Amino acid sequence: FSALLDITATEAARGDNRGLAPVALNETIDSVVDLYEGVAEDRNVIVLATTEPVTVLGDGMLLMRMVANVVDNAIKFSPEGGRVEIRLERHGVDAVLSVRDEGPGIPAGFEETAFERFTRAENVRSAPGHGLGLTLVRAIALRHGMKISLENAGPGLKVSFRAAL
Repeated sequence: FSALLDITATEAARGDNRGLAPVALNETIDSVVDLYEGVAEDRNVIVLATTEPVTVLGDGMLLMRMVANVVDNAIKFSPEGGRVEIRLERHGVDAVLSVRDEGPGIPAGFEETAFERFTRAENVRSAPGHGLGLTLVRAIALRHGMKISLENAGPGLKVSFRAAL
């Protein structure tokens, strides 16, 4: 119920810059990697982060939650001994954040459906969760004017965010 309220509130704030401030996205990523270090070690998953200094206008707690959710999923769905790669790069006037895992990926054609509430791909239905994580991630991305995409990484899934600087 709490996640649904968070999604609704975040969606309602889309396009509203009130309360947003400069956020060092690279520092947010560093904090998330530190936070999930123990979880990754327990699952024998290597997390590698390559970041450039990038500052975006945003809500620091929401951006932390967005990155944490994607990294948590990447670790959860990676096989033991797998890798999670996080990249933050400048591409012209945009910043691109990507998180790639070595898990099962998503079925072809499921890239947009994955963002719908309570939706889970058939190949991961047995994993814990309610199908709200990516819905919240998309709401946070859109709140910050970011474009989000999912693509099969063969193996794994790559979640990418593009934000104007």
